[in-house]
Amino acid sequence: MTIEPPIEAADRPGQADGEPVSPTQPPAPLHAALEAAAGFARVGDMDAATTCLRRLRDSHPGQLDSHRHLAALLQSLRQHDAALAALDEGIRCFPGAVELHLARSAVLRELGEYDQALIGCDNAIALAPDAAEAHNRRGIVLEHLGAVQAALAAYARATGLAPQWHVPWRNLATLHRAAGRSTEAIAALHEAVARAPDDVASHQDLAELLLIEGNYAEGWQHYEWRFGAGGRPPPFPATTAPVWDGSPLHGAIVMVWMEQGLGDQLQFARYLDCIAALGGRVWLQVPPPLLALFGNLSGVERVIGGVDVPIGYDLQIPLMSLARIFHPRMGIPANLPYLHVPPGIASRDLRGDTGDRSSVHVGIVWASRASHPAASRRDIPLQVLARLGDVDGVVLHSLQFGGAHVCAGEPRVRAHAATLGDFADTAALVIDMDLVVTVDTAMAHLAGGLGAPTWVLLSEPADWRWQVGRDDTPWYPGMRLFRQSDAGDWEPVMERVIEALRQRVLDQRVRSRFVFDQGDRA
Repeated sequence: MTIEPPIEAADRPGQADGEPVSPTQPPAPLHAALEAAAGFARVGDMDAATTCLRRLRDSHPGQLDSHRHLAALLQSLRQHDAALAALDEGIRCFPGAVELHLARSAVLRELGEYDQALIGCDNAIALAPDAAEAHNRRGIVLEHLGAVQAALAAYARATGLAPQWHVPWRNLATLHRAAGRSTEAIAALHEAVARAPDDVASHQDLAELLLIEGNYAEGWQHYEWRFGAGGRPPPFPATTAPVWDGSPLHGAIVMVWMEQGLGDQLQFARYLDCIAALGGRVWLQVPPPLLALFGNLSGVERVIGGVDVPIGYDLQIPLMSLARIFHPRMGIPANLPYLHVPPGIASRDLRGDTGDRSSVHVGIVWASRASHPAASRRDIPLQVLARLGDVDGVVLHSLQFGGAHVCAGEPRVRAHAATLGDFADTAALVIDMDLVVTVDTAMAHLAGGLGAPTWVLLSEPADWRWQVGRDDTPWYPGMRLFRQSDAGDWEPVMERVIEALRQRVLDQRVRSRFVFDQGDRA
């Protein structure tokens, strides 16, 4: 996302770096009225805040701040017409106020009136040619207009006018990334971090790009900024044990906290055995759906369910921070399979007593959870993925949690709702499959961690962990990736998957005939 700091934001450039001259400190009565309006806004009484600012503007029309703050509040309430009217009144009183022209441009941009928004930026630049903020905002509008080269020039101009301001560097990085120029985007983010070492968003953007490029050594360092300011993993709330820094353990108990989604926890569980290998004892916080499966993890001494906070451990660390600790020692652990079906969970025996070894049993997952922010991009309609069942010799099985009602209308897919309980039950079904075909969701990591043959269908853009331009992944050797070339277009992906599945059926039939012939000769 392109960054447009508010007019009064702390990260706008200083006056020496090209900022338009700020209004002087308002007189005491005006300041008191502004504070009163802010107080109403903080408690959610926006009507009172708006009334207060309107009265302030009417009683102090000669104070620029009275116009500016009223317009900002109206814009935040999405009362765009009223905000524009307030800004027009302010510009009539203060035609040379650069910040009012920029604020008007921002409102117009929110309304999608990009041509008019660009005029507002140009008006500001005409008044203050060396105002870095005006050039930065002009770049934002030009991006919306699709004028990429002009936007690059605007951001570059802003960086030249405000050499110590990080925001246009981040915007340059966003633009380069959208154009597929990752090297230039990473360089721009390094510039942003150099200018604002505590800017969380710059570190987070840089971490994602570095991890996409496979630069894990540096990427995991910046990834620690996912927790916010400081770039250091915090202790779990209401706990005091030190966060483990990778130092020798000598039998110490390390409490590993769960974080992010189920797929993340399945992917990074591979590092837990590494703690034990260094002489540590591992306690692991686990969400309920993973309790039975993770109770079987190698190297884990104790699992703690849900939000329980135990006592008695020596050190603590969030699960995904283990990658930073262990990458210099071993890279990505090649310990597949690191997930196993717990003892006592029976195989599903998909073939029954038929002895059929020529059919290819394929488990499919077509959707992530509905609340996931990327669900609409990552998911595939069941009727599209079910076309795999039209391949001769393929038997489709639903591995979709909660998908029984959907499967009821799709005769090509066998439902297993009664056996898809937690992830341990699901794992037992996964290992009975000849192949798992899934969108980018927790199933990819469950099947990958079990060492099951897995094909993952990736939208464009894909998540950072799948990198770019690869049909394989260092996280799960043997896994195959099928990528969209154009965002939202699954048809070419399905064509490639169907062709690969036909070949897999042929290969399996050849193997089954060979086994049969060998049996006859015995």
